[in-house]
Amino acid sequence: MNLEQLKSKWIIYEKEKIEDKKKRRYLHFDSKVFHVDESILNDVFSPDFVDRRFFYPFIKDYKIVRRYKVKDDKKGIDVKPRPLCYASHKDAFIFSWYSFILNSLYEEKIKKLGISDNVIAYRNLGLNNVHFAKEVFKYIKNEKNCTAVCFDIKGFFDNLSHKRIKSAWKNLLLEAGLLDNNNLPRDHYSVFKAVTNYSFVDKKEIFSHFNINKKNIKSFSKICNLDNYKKLVRASKLISQNKSGVGTPQGIAMSSVLSNAYMLDFDVNVNNYVNSLGGLYRRYCDDIIVVCDTGHYVKVKEFIKSEIKNIELIIQDEKTEIATFFSKSDGTIMCLDENGHQSTLKYLGAETNGVMEKLRDKTLSKNDRKIFWQIQKEMRRAKKSKNNFSKRKIYRRFLHNEKQSFKSYGKKSAEILESNILRKQFSDINIVRIIRKKIKKINQIFFNK
Repeated sequence: MNLEQLKSKWIIYEKEKIEDKKKRRYLHFDSKVFHVDESILNDVFSPDFVDRRFFYPFIKDYKIVRRYKVKDDKKGIDVKPRPLCYASHKDAFIFSWYSFILNSLYEEKIKKLGISDNVIAYRNLGLNNVHFAKEVFKYIKNEKNCTAVCFDIKGFFDNLSHKRIKSAWKNLLLEAGLLDNNNLPRDHYSVFKAVTNYSFVDKKEIFSHFNINKKNIKSFSKICNLDNYKKLVRASKLISQNKSGVGTPQGIAMSSVLSNAYMLDFDVNVNNYVNSLGGLYRRYCDDIIVVCDTGHYVKVKEFIKSEIKNIELIIQDEKTEIATFFSKSDGTIMCLDENGHQSTLKYLGAETNGVMEKLRDKTLSKNDRKIFWQIQKEMRRAKKSKNNFSKRKIYRRFLHNEKQSFKSYGKKSAEILESNILRKQFSDINIVRIIRKKIKKINQIFFNK
């Protein structure tokens, strides 16, 4: 590994993120960083500095994920809080740099092991989820008679064993000759402790403690200075620590690369086994899919459950999905679920019945609900301020073609999946129709119009 070349690449990567994309502008215990300057680089690239570094607690926040679900014949929105941890600004640079090192070593290793195509999450492959789904769907179409089995790992990031993380970390450094007497170097060990036995504070609690709210947050350059941190934060017992021996903080770069490194032996073993059966294996973080001959899928299930148990994780049986494809007499392909009912294979936000691919209904419904909530919000705001409700604002938001918009994602998906249905669904005419329909519905429900 050429460390100087790696440093140059990382500096370009961080400057683009911090200076161009203006990332990491959140409030934390230290000041925000707007430029990647020499003082930061000298500290991050100094093993002695990292070894002696006092890492601030992560700030833990919760992203609310709303999912439309049908349970016991009742329809409703299932609300699931997803924890996300934010590192202090200086710490984030350190975590980014060390994850960059480990990821470089990981990429070299999986190429040597021949599993570069099998692990598709948290890697710079220039593709999105729909590309990966399309690859699997194409494989099924070519095979015609096969079974796809989708597995989900229970509490993936929360249950990664610290002992196994350390072992995986050492194995990556071993081939590069970076171990120190068969141990992690002191700087790497310092980072390892910071992302395993990590400390954290709840965002709502710490903001409340310092009277930080939406109205005054912009007046804060940081939550508090170091003296107040020592006097007030530590003394208030707001800091919690992960002493469970398992789990990494979700939301930081280190957790992504460590999760892949953790699964390395599993990926090799499963890929070799599935290959021996003439099948296909792919893993996207905690989502696993195997496509194989229908006669093999039962033993594939048992093999994967056994291999997962070996690395101290668990497959959620209730989330395991099975879709069997077979070619009918007229040459068309049909998909059946485990109970023999006509079905589709759902994978990474897309689905197929063996003939036609499209985005999942849940994905489309989620966007429809976003439109509904945004219109409702704007209508209430207009009523409160006694202004006219502006449809133009809604149209502008949901009809724009920016890279991150759902419309651009839909159009890109239609192109990848070669789906005329999606092209129609994401046409301007159809989006305008949906918006008009939602406006009419909200007027009837909330404003009796």
